[in-house]
Amino acid sequence: MTILGAKVINGPGAEPIDDAVVVIRGTIIETIGTRAGTPVPKGGTIVDGRGQILIAAQTLDEPGPTFLSIETGAPADLVLLSADPFGEHTESVRN
Repeated sequence: MTILGAKVINGPGAEPIDDAVVVIRGTIIETIGTRAGTPVPKGGTIVDGRGQILIAAQTLDEPGPTFLSIETGAPADLVLLSADPFGEHTESVRN
């Protein structure tokens, strides 16, 4: 699965990645980067992330505000949210 075009918010201190490519194989993030610099695999499922924000999922048993990272080799527990603050939650990717 490849998520194309979302803005990746990647934990505290990291710069957001606009127009990102996130490639997921099985349950693991294989590649993450800008669309300009990251090849998109052929033949897989494409999720249109344009106009949305991609963040790492947080389980309810984690205390306080915990900001998780989206990185290569990490489990693909991700949430794709509408960039419109009044929009609806659009899709979860939890493996």
